Amino acid sequence: MRLPLFLLLAFALTTFQVLAEEDKGTMEKAGAYIDKTVEGAKEFLSDTTLTARVKKRLYDDEKTDSGQLKITTDHGTVLVEGEVRSEDMARRVIAIVKATEGVMKTENRLVILTGTPSQIK
Repeated sequence: MRLPLFLLLAFALTTFQVLAEEDKGTMEKAGAYIDKTVEGAKEFLSDTTLTARVKKRLYDDEKTDSGQLKITTDHGTVLVEGEVRSEDMARRVIAIVKATEGVMKTENRLVILTGTPSQIK
């Protein structure tokens, strides 16, 4: 019983090695795809971490009503959306976002409660 199992395993390994040599290009393509997917996942996690860091800093700030804000991140660019009470509050929010480690750029889409878009860059 052991001899046929050994022969079966040897045959399977040999077959796999032959197929591996024939499909080296396919395997390299698969490897490149996996690498690209892993890098994309790292970037997603990095953006997710940055979003969480910004939200925490805004939440921890006693003067900021972070519940009215939507924060999203894409490739290190933080988009800030929502309504704030005043231009001063918009300025404060954007300053906190910009001061957060890892933020490469900010996009301000804040609206003052009067309905006026914020002019803070």
